[in-house]
Amino acid sequence: MPPNFMLDLPPDIRERILTSASGREAIRILFESVTGRLIPRSVIEQVAQQKDPLKRAREAKEVLAQKGIRVLCATYKSDRDEFPKYGFQEFADDDWLSVRAPQAGR
Repeated sequence: MPPNFMLDLPPDIRERILTSASGREAIRILFESVTGRLIPRSVIEQVAQQKDPLKRAREAKEVLAQKGIRVLCATYKSDRDEFPKYGFQEFADDDWLSVRAPQAGR
Protein backbone atom coordinates (compact mmCIF):
# COMPACT_ATOMS: atom_id res chain seq x y z
CA MET A 1 0.00 0.00 0.00
CA PRO A 2 1.47 3.41 -0.94
CA PRO A 3 2.20 5.85 1.88
CA ASN A 4 -0.40 8.49 2.67
CA PHE A 5 0.96 11.68 1.12
CA MET A 6 -0.84 14.07 3.47
CA LEU A 7 0.10 12.14 6.62
CA ASP A 8 3.75 12.25 5.57
CA LEU A 9 3.75 16.06 5.56
CA PRO A 10 4.92 17.97 8.63
CA PRO A 11 1.88 18.63 10.85
CA ASP A 12 2.06 22.42 10.52
CA ILE A 13 2.05 22.28 6.70
CA ARG A 14 -0.73 19.71 6.64
CA GLU A 15 -2.85 21.87 8.94
CA ARG A 16 -2.27 25.02 6.84
CA ILE A 17 -3.39 23.13 3.73
CA LEU A 18 -6.42 21.48 5.28
CA THR A 19 -7.67 24.59 7.11
CA SER A 20 -7.40 26.91 4.11
CA ALA A 21 -10.34 29.18 3.37
CA SER A 22 -10.76 27.78 -0.15
CA GLY A 23 -9.64 25.01 -2.46
CA ARG A 24 -7.72 27.56 -4.52
CA GLU A 25 -5.76 28.68 -1.45
CA ALA A 26 -5.17 25.10 -0.30
CA ILE A 27 -3.65 24.17 -3.66
CA ARG A 28 -1.37 27.22 -3.61
CA ILE A 29 -0.19 26.36 -0.10
CA LEU A 30 0.41 22.75 -1.16
CA PHE A 31 2.57 23.73 -4.14
CA GLU A 32 4.38 26.44 -2.21
CA SER A 33 5.11 24.26 0.83
CA VAL A 34 5.83 20.91 -0.82
CA THR A 35 8.52 21.56 -3.40
CA GLY A 36 10.78 18.98 -5.01
CA ARG A 37 8.39 16.10 -4.37
CA LEU A 38 6.00 14.36 -6.75
CA ILE A 39 2.39 15.19 -5.95
CA PRO A 40 -0.13 12.63 -7.21
CA ARG A 41 -3.31 13.81 -8.90
CA SER A 42 -5.32 12.18 -6.12
CA VAL A 43 -3.75 14.62 -3.65
CA ILE A 44 -4.74 17.59 -5.83
CA GLU A 45 -8.30 16.25 -5.88
CA GLN A 46 -8.32 15.67 -2.12
CA VAL A 47 -6.91 19.09 -1.27
CA ALA A 48 -9.03 21.18 -3.66
CA GLN A 49 -12.32 19.43 -2.78
CA GLN A 50 -14.10 21.02 -5.73
CA LYS A 51 -15.72 19.88 -8.98
CA ASP A 52 -12.72 20.93 -11.07
CA PRO A 53 -9.69 20.52 -8.80
CA LEU A 54 -7.21 20.50 -11.67
CA LYS A 55 -8.39 23.95 -12.73
CA ARG A 56 -7.28 25.20 -9.30
CA ALA A 57 -3.89 23.57 -9.85
CA ARG A 58 -3.52 25.13 -13.31
CA GLU A 59 -4.45 28.54 -11.90
CA ALA A 60 -1.82 28.14 -9.19
CA LYS A 61 0.88 27.78 -11.87
CA GLU A 62 0.52 31.43 -12.87
CA VAL A 63 0.22 32.81 -9.35
CA LEU A 64 3.19 30.89 -7.99
CA ALA A 65 5.39 31.68 -10.99
CA GLN A 66 5.34 35.26 -9.73
CA LYS A 67 6.78 33.97 -6.43
CA GLY A 68 9.56 31.99 -8.14
CA ILE A 69 7.86 28.60 -7.93
CA ARG A 70 7.40 26.49 -11.06
CA VAL A 71 4.45 24.12 -11.05
CA LEU A 72 4.70 21.28 -13.56
CA CYS A 73 2.23 18.58 -14.58
CA ALA A 74 3.35 15.41 -16.30
CA THR A 75 0.15 15.44 -18.37
CA TYR A 76 1.69 18.16 -20.55
CA LYS A 77 4.67 17.13 -22.68
CA SER A 78 6.50 20.43 -22.19
CA ASP A 79 6.19 20.05 -18.40
CA ARG A 80 6.89 16.29 -18.46
CA ASP A 81 10.19 16.94 -20.25
CA GLU A 82 11.26 19.07 -17.26
CA PHE A 83 10.79 16.37 -14.60
CA PRO A 84 14.16 14.64 -15.26
CA LYS A 85 15.92 17.99 -14.80
CA TYR A 86 14.73 17.87 -11.19
CA GLY A 87 15.79 14.27 -10.61
CA PHE A 88 12.58 12.42 -11.49
CA GLN A 89 12.97 9.65 -14.04
CA GLU A 90 9.86 7.71 -13.04
CA PHE A 91 6.50 9.37 -12.48
CA ALA A 92 2.86 8.91 -13.39
CA ASP A 93 1.36 10.73 -16.37
CA ASP A 94 -0.79 12.80 -14.02
CA ASP A 95 1.77 13.62 -11.30
CA TRP A 96 2.48 17.23 -10.40
CA LEU A 97 5.73 18.81 -9.22
CA SER A 98 6.51 22.22 -7.81
CA VAL A 99 10.08 23.48 -7.66
CA ARG A 100 11.71 26.71 -6.68
CA ALA A 101 12.99 28.43 -9.78
CA PRO A 102 16.69 29.31 -9.68
CA GLN A 103 17.34 32.94 -8.82
CA ALA A 104 18.88 35.07 -11.55
CA GLY A 105 22.63 35.50 -11.11
CA ARG A 106 23.11 32.33 -9.09
